[in-house]
Amino acid sequence: MPHPLSQTPTPPLPIRQRMEEWMVRILDRRYPGWDQTEESAQHFEQIALETLLTAPYQLVSTKYYGVAEQPNYPILPTPLRVGASASWRGRGVTVALIDSGFYPHYDLTRPHNRIVKFVDVTDEALSEADFYRRQPRALSWHGTMTACVLGGNGYQSYGFYRGIASEVHFVLIKVMTRKYGLTLDHLVKALQWVRDHHREYNIRILNISVGGERQSPNISYRASRTAELAEQLVDQGLVVVSAIGNNTASTLFPPGTSPSVLAVGGYHDQNSIDPEDRTMYHSSYGWTVDGLPKPEVVTLGNWVAAPFVPRTPQAREAAQITKLLNTSDYELELRFEKNLKYINLPKEYLKAPTSIKRQALRQRMYHPTLKVIHPNYFHAEGTSVSAPIVCGVIAQILEMDTTLQPYEIREILIKTADAMDRSIPQLRQGFGMINPQRALQEVERRKSGKRPTSPHVQAPQRKITFYLRAPQAHSVAVAGDFNGWNHHRDMMKKQKKTGIWQLDYPILPDNIYHYKFVIDGKTWTHDPENHSRDVDPYNGFISRLHVSSLLNTKFLPKSCTKK
Repeated sequence: MPHPLSQTPTPPLPIRQRMEEWMVRILDRRYPGWDQTEESAQHFEQIALETLLTAPYQLVSTKYYGVAEQPNYPILPTPLRVGASASWRGRGVTVALIDSGFYPHYDLTRPHNRIVKFVDVTDEALSEADFYRRQPRALSWHGTMTACVLGGNGYQSYGFYRGIASEVHFVLIKVMTRKYGLTLDHLVKALQWVRDHHREYNIRILNISVGGERQSPNISYRASRTAELAEQLVDQGLVVVSAIGNNTASTLFPPGTSPSVLAVGGYHDQNSIDPEDRTMYHSSYGWTVDGLPKPEVVTLGNWVAAPFVPRTPQAREAAQITKLLNTSDYELELRFEKNLKYINLPKEYLKAPTSIKRQALRQRMYHPTLKVIHPNYFHAEGTSVSAPIVCGVIAQILEMDTTLQPYEIREILIKTADAMDRSIPQLRQGFGMINPQRALQEVERRKSGKRPTSPHVQAPQRKITFYLRAPQAHSVAVAGDFNGWNHHRDMMKKQKKTGIWQLDYPILPDNIYHYKFVIDGKTWTHDPENHSRDVDPYNGFISRLHVSSLLNTKFLPKSCTKK
């Protein structure tokens, strides 16, 4: 695989460096010398995962917990659940986050501080020096959560609960105050700051996981101050990602309604790595005032590991609860009264039997205000964590190829997305679930000089290109719902040297279409290069074509949006 800054092929990484740190730790403990064998990384990843599932509490000295619905099954790491690569960590990529507030958590600052800039655009005007030495505040938790889901290194969990891109650098922008909450002026100031300083800090991605321009729910993006700034940022080379919201009946707000902003919804995977277990989270969706469908993509939105902010009441309570639960009955009775001042339980439990004390502690651990899964981590939910997951995947993509433009990254994510169950409305899931591994494969394919896979949506050129390798065929046509399934109308041209048939088709309005290739006028087949497909009720599979006019609307005709 060529290095992103060179065309010289680099040797493959050692097997230990291609795997998660916690997997290596399990294998070193259970199977000494495992990395000296000829087996593949995938083989050992499966062994490590099976070991985790059969003996979840023997990973390290610290105990890992589940949720109330799965008390004996630990919350799995986010990269594992979404299928993200362990080899690409966002190296050399800087991400800006606009959020309520932040804390310089160990997962971001140790062993190396990856926060390159902290900015407070509110009236509080917290300085960067105060940011590092000040007592954590209530507003700090949300931004800390999103940053660590995106790029935390899991420092306080031995790397187990790391984010998607655990080596990115951060620019953190605080926009909320305890007195005024989030104001439109603060959000505008934050976007203006990114616009004015992104070159200075080499910012390539912007994550927005706070409520958008709620003062203007039914406004066109053309009249929105935040949407206008978001469009400017995309024009200047930044990928702007926004959480869509957590209410299926909610109105959509700018800047998430902006055409060039990638709006992200969520799904619930039941804490499983099996795609069949995924169902929709109650994230917002719908048509914008301008007739644009949102969200574009969905990803994990429930039971996502995130760290407590140290020195807060929640962090102290979680630490004391887990400490007591991991002691013997004798030690629990000995320590319970002393530690009860940190735990939100009534004093009546002092006289309760030990078994009742344990039950109360466990119930408190599952309480919605704590949701403890580790002494230092809780499980979060909402599209506020979905958006940074997508940003983490984009950071991996940019590490692989720094030359990609926002509309190209958008096309790659949409093109490689997986459709959810057909019972889920298309508008609700957008173009489907992001597939990090397939997205990186598409980037690698393009970077190696190979042609893109079929179909290739090219917004600037206003065309969609289909490819099919069929050297023995005498004719090949494309038939789909966009041309009335007419297999005599859109004939492909053959490249004699390669045997590849090609058709450049005019760009289509924003939608999801179905199509097939028709060989020699009689054989109907799906597109073998397109992994996005549905079952054809007549025969085999039928390929899906994702066309997003949101790739970059300036390149597209006005007919590409819903009236």
